[in-house]
Amino acid sequence: NMFTSVFCLTVLSLDRYIAVVHPLRAATYRRPRVAKMVNGGVWLLSLLVASPIPIFAGTATTRDGQAVACNLLWPSPTWSAAFVVYTTLLGFLLPVLAMGLCYLLIVGKMRAVAQRVGWQQRRRSEGKLTRLVLMVVAMFVVCWMPFYVVQLVNLLLPGRLDATVNSASLILSYSNSCANPILYGFLSENFRHSFHGVLRRCLDASLCCCHAGEGSAEEEEEE
Repeated sequence: NMFTSVFCLTVLSLDRYIAVVHPLRAATYRRPRVAKMVNGGVWLLSLLVASPIPIFAGTATTRDGQAVACNLLWPSPTWSAAFVVYTTLLGFLLPVLAMGLCYLLIVGKMRAVAQRVGWQQRRRSEGKLTRLVLMVVAMFVVCWMPFYVVQLVNLLLPGRLDATVNSASLILSYSNSCANPILYGFLSENFRHSFHGVLRRCLDASLCCCHAGEGSAEEEEEE
């Protein structure tokens, strides 16, 4: 989930870059078929990058011998250090740099052509979606950066951080999954309308089931 989230955000940032900076190319690349292929590629890449986790995952007895914990059982400390650097680079630093570059280019483009005829309306429509994606990216950085900082500190200065700090950084990183729907709800009108439609259909379906159940019960009583 960690790698899939950051890779999807990177793809969304690239999509915003193409839509704003290269609008003519956007008509070629931004199609349902291309989107499906890109999504499939993101999931395959995520599975490949995360493949060391199921390979080296296992259970081990805790130091006090009172419990068994799930953990990554590396052949040596060097492997563990390499995995921390590996995940930090591929799961955070490189994607964040790519996303940051995309938005710098987007801002430069929007400022350069803001006065052109017909650009203002397009700027507003593209700007809304760009702000939404930018907010989601910012939330990702806020939630995940402490986790990676803690991992690097544990690597460079083992035993210096309290267990509470490790747990807090992990909880904050997981909270990113809860924050995204809230952001979409506040910032995306399409998301709100779609969500209301889903709730309405679920409510209608539950009412139909209730009425059908009541009708069956009445028929059984009459018999």
